Amino acid sequence: TFKRLLQKPTNVNAAKDFNVRAIHYLARYNRHQHLHELLIAQNLNVEVNATTTAGDTAVSLAALEGADQAL
Repeated sequence: TFKRLLQKPTNVNAAKDFNVRAIHYLARYNRHQHLHELLIAQNLNVEVNATTTAGDTAVSLAALEGADQAL
């Protein structure tokens, strides 16, 4: 599951519908522990400023959803 995502070479910046990426999902749904693990993982090069097609960043999605721990 999530641990395997961090262990296997994968593109964590791959976008789904509306250019939503893993960082957006984790921030929006307040998965702060997974978000932290993703951001400190070595060699993943997470695009922290990536935007959705609506122009939202992970931080703006967390704020809109009240996901205060993800901020």
